Amino acid sequence: MKKIQKKHLLISFNKTSGKLDILHTKIKEFLQVFSYLHIKAAALKYIHNFLIRTACLKRANQLFLKLVKIKSILTI
Repeated sequence: MKKIQKKHLLISFNKTSGKLDILHTKIKEFLQVFSYLHIKAAALKYIHNFLIRTACLKRANQLFLKLVKIKSILTI
């Protein structure tokens, strides 16, 4: 397994589950952003389940970028 630093994301790659590793990294980052925004645990669980069910990396990336924008606006 090799690790590659890309922007602010550390992604684990291996031959069998590279896509899942990226997805789980995204989920972890979602949880960090939402906990920063003090959103309730139920909302975190919902987002976690949504990402696991869809397993859609493109959608996860889009949602994450929106969350980062929200976070940056709130921290100004």
